Amino acid sequence: MSIPEQLSRIVLDGEAEARDEFLADVEGWARVHGLVMGSGAVAPLSLVPHPLKREIFEEGLALAPLFGKLVQNISEDAQFLIDAHHNVTDEFTTHLLSILKQVVNEGIRQPTAMGIHRSDYMIHHGEQIQQVELNTISSAFGALASRIAALHHYILHNWIKLPSGMSLPQPNPTLQRLPNAFNVAVNEYRRFRGSAGAPLVVMMIVQPGERNSIDQRWLQHSLFENHGIRTIRRSLADVASRASLENDFVLKIDGYEIAVAYYRAGYTPNDYPTDKEWAARLLIERSVAIKCPNIAYHLAGTKKIQQTLYDRSILKRYLPNPSEEERVFRCFTDQYSLDPGCNEGIIQQAIKDSHAFVMKPQREGGGNLIANSDMAHALQTMSPDERSNYILMRRIVPAPKPTASLRESKITWMPNSITEFGVFTVFVGRPRDHILNEAAGWLLRTKDETLEDGGVAAGRAYLDSLYLYLSA
Repeated sequence: MSIPEQLSRIVLDGEAEARDEFLADVEGWARVHGLVMGSGAVAPLSLVPHPLKREIFEEGLALAPLFGKLVQNISEDAQFLIDAHHNVTDEFTTHLLSILKQVVNEGIRQPTAMGIHRSDYMIHHGEQIQQVELNTISSAFGALASRIAALHHYILHNWIKLPSGMSLPQPNPTLQRLPNAFNVAVNEYRRFRGSAGAPLVVMMIVQPGERNSIDQRWLQHSLFENHGIRTIRRSLADVASRASLENDFVLKIDGYEIAVAYYRAGYTPNDYPTDKEWAARLLIERSVAIKCPNIAYHLAGTKKIQQTLYDRSILKRYLPNPSEEERVFRCFTDQYSLDPGCNEGIIQQAIKDSHAFVMKPQREGGGNLIANSDMAHALQTMSPDERSNYILMRRIVPAPKPTASLRESKITWMPNSITEFGVFTVFVGRPRDHILNEAAGWLLRTKDETLEDGGVAAGRAYLDSLYLYLSA
């Protein structure tokens, strides 16, 4: 009997007493093992893992260091980042570009960069891995990804039997590899500075009222328990009011010397309500602290760069190894510029067949995608300048699967769910010296196929994990 069939016997066909026992067991495990949100509520989750072909899983892991290399190579070419965004006029992106220009003009004071990227994929028609987006700032849920995988391991040993021919992957290593990357970066900073008088810390830059704080706290405490490195949490407003650049552009706040500034905020215009927050971002960028990410890494993750790399002549510039370039390009879906005068034929095709494309702005955090009739209307009514702030992407069509989800103690049967498969990359390095560049684990998020845009914290998607099978 398949996993969904076994699950349906519990949540749909079973006696109320059995369902209640199952729910209490799952929620109890989640609370005991920290699979919760900042409020203390159990995180929204899928009750069984998602099936994934072993070959696709392994391809996702193999792509991870290639994207680490690609982002680093792009970040070294500030003029490319500036030129690629020359038609983007939204205030948020132009602010980021102005910071890039200033730090480049002053001279990059910290050559070492740190990245925690997450490349999100969907499996087109269940067969082909295709990239949805590459996240280069505040790539979240790494810690809770390891927790949901452990929960599914528990469920598959206590409530549901894994069918023959299926297997679970090794434990998701995010809670080992993400903290290890910070340890590598702090040690690089220590070597860069020599003997430092003040205690060295990681500064996690967070949003006030953060809803996903437990995912962040897992990283914070794992970094201390495994490597003895303290993490402090500060907002951009805190940085603006209390941080300073001291001799040799050392960044200090509240008596701490910042070795790594780690952004879990700063990816949305809402994080910059005043000029003070922008001044804080510039202050950090001008310092010798290692940034995760630095401003060039942040800009390398925009949708405009993703679309620009669909031009193979440009992709080859930053991945000159032919086999690496070919492997990365294979995971791209069709993408088109919406700059004035570009791709008018494709635009008319998208208006006519609006279900086959989506529009994406230069934003992270979910809730920004435009699709279907809304997309057709936008393409017809936006001015050329407004349209240039978006890209056009051919829709990826994953094969729906049945599952059940849990949110706020309510189980919902989802007969047609679709899943994003994300793979984390950790990178620490500088030009021509890539110190650490490896896959650091994976994250799956599942939603109902009728929802265009997903987001766990936004209430539209659920944390998930995977089990593997071989192609017939």
